[in-house]
Amino acid sequence: MLAWGQERLAQEASVSRPTIKRMEGLKGPGRSTAATLESVRSVLELAGIEFLPEDDRRGPGVRLRKTAARLVARRADAINRLINFQIMHNDREYDCTLRSSVLDAMDGKVPGYATAADIDAAFDRHLALILDRARKVVVEGLAQDGRLSLWPEDFPEIA
Repeated sequence: MLAWGQERLAQEASVSRPTIKRMEGLKGPGRSTAATLESVRSVLELAGIEFLPEDDRRGPGVRLRKTAARLVARRADAINRLINFQIMHNDREYDCTLRSSVLDAMDGKVPGYATAADIDAAFDRHLALILDRARKVVVEGLAQDGRLSLWPEDFPEIA
């Protein structure tokens, strides 16, 4: 769900990789201390994993909590035909880039937006979708060092 390996989870939870490997094994986390279990659970919850309790119909489980990304700042660049923006997701800031050609396609506009004000207006019209796609790229672990670029492929609606 998070696209994390054992090494990353161990590092985030401040435990050893063999501890994570043992917890994921057939015997499960049974030999782990309460502090280790709480550390791993806390890290996973902070990363967006929601633990689901057992009920009469289903056993316990996990799912990815859908959290919204929040726009922090933006700057349209008409010369390079892109918009740089920052989002906050799960208490972490990400620097994002979106080519204005994606906005052109969303609006069916050819040859496209010529001014920063035009790009800003198009960005505002599609803000909810853009933020959702940026969040998806982050959740899928595709943001590199806190940076991500959104491409037309990230928006199947415009294909």
